Amino acid sequence: QFGGGRAGEKASFGITEADPIAAAGLDRMVKEYHKLGNYHPKRGYLAGPACHSVKVKVVDQFFIEKEVDCIGEILVSSPQVLTHYIDPKVTEKNKFWDAQGVLWHKTKNRGCLDREGNLWITGRIGDEVTCQTSKGTLTVDPYPVEITIDKIEGIRKSTLIQFHADYNPILFCELNYGTQSEPILKQISQALRQMSGITCFVHFIDRMPLSSHHSSNIDRHQLRKKALISKHRYLTHCYRGA
Repeated sequence: QFGGGRAGEKASFGITEADPIAAAGLDRMVKEYHKLGNYHPKRGYLAGPACHSVKVKVVDQFFIEKEVDCIGEILVSSPQVLTHYIDPKVTEKNKFWDAQGVLWHKTKNRGCLDREGNLWITGRIGDEVTCQTSKGTLTVDPYPVEITIDKIEGIRKSTLIQFHADYNPILFCELNYGTQSEPILKQISQALRQMSGITCFVHFIDRMPLSSHHSSNIDRHQLRKKALISKHRYLTHCYRGA
């Protein structure tokens, strides 16, 4: 459960090369988390407004700034941002200098800024999936979907991945001990119906693989490998929200 905190307490969002980036009050985070039982494609995890002396912007693949509530890559500029790496090629790959000579770091996170200036994290670059929906083919970020699915009682954790654009995405679900899968499948189907009819395969897994770098993060690469190696076994039941 997402618990609350004492009044005035905040949780910050940051990365190794730039920390902190944004911070949000725990009370606000809890409130927004519980509101996210209703799927919203642009509302993943609330990071909050940018911290003091930190500039955040969301850009497209050409580094053109996106409008409010439009998803793109999150860039950050601040005094505490790491300016360069030992390898110049890595620096060139992960840094961006704008026309005014301001250094921006590519966080490799996707998200958007709302009208109040709050930053929302919707996924990692490369983790977005291509879904067939009632509105046609859409690019969908995983976090809003997973947050909605995780609200279903009996699901411990869900992860949405895609190992190839030619295949429907796969929703991996780890269930709480003793939970039966059939009732859960019905609820997943109902939830997908609310997500513009997203189509995906559903596979139940005993335990989610965790990242060796951050034990709190799901190893999505490992899940893609599992799906690719055993695709005929995994891709057996396709659930449509339509």
